[in-house]
Amino acid sequence: MNIEYLFPEISGIFGDYANVKIIEKSVPNTNIYYTNLNDTPKFIFDDDIDLVYMGSMTERSQLIVIERLRKYADEISNKIEAGQNFFVTGNAVDVFCKKIVDVGDFQLDEIGSPQVDCLGIFPIEIKRDMINRWSSLWVGDYNGIKLTGLKSQFTTADYVEDIMPLFRTIRGSGMTDSGDTTREGIKYKGFRATYCLGPILIMNPIYLKTLIKEVGYEVDKTFAEDDFCEAYELRLEEYMNPKLKMRF
Repeated sequence: MNIEYLFPEISGIFGDYANVKIIEKSVPNTNIYYTNLNDTPKFIFDDDIDLVYMGSMTERSQLIVIERLRKYADEISNKIEAGQNFFVTGNAVDVFCKKIVDVGDFQLDEIGSPQVDCLGIFPIEIKRDMINRWSSLWVGDYNGIKLTGLKSQFTTADYVEDIMPLFRTIRGSGMTDSGDTTREGIKYKGFRATYCLGPILIMNPIYLKTLIKEVGYEVDKTFAEDDFCEAYELRLEEYMNPKLKMRF
């Protein structure tokens, strides 16, 4: 499998890089291409990239990433329409949306206005309140597979009805605080994005195998799945306990 990790120097602040490392350990002969800020994304002009990855970043780093990718917005949109596989975690999701609007009393000095125009690939408006961070443990569902995750965000999304979520929230916070609050993430063709941050694929070995299969590969037989599954089952049992406070 060929994976391109976009901007690893700034897009992995919660250990998100472990998501590509666990795929590398799971699938034989996996190649990871690290695309830095001053590089041209490889997947835009190369059809050999099986999966594009980008992870969590600071709000200032978001501005840098948006500006680096803006000139490729049409090409990225075309690649997504053609079925290019993406896996995007944390607030990297926002980069692909329409705009970020500051709704609280604080905004970044660099912006000079309460709005950031993003790549506009998905017609979703992101509301950001940097005075109030909402964090939670999370349990969700993907086609009958239960997942556990961690969330910590200043932002929520105003969905439009024709955008499908990647996951459905069972416990914890979804991606939106209005309407159908079970919606979490974005799923469009091969594009997968979630506000869950950090090493979500390590935390969810069953979904890891499913994702790898969707991309067209199989997990190696020597992969120590039992160890990961034991930890996953214990964590799922803990997170499903109704006495456990999910949001903090």
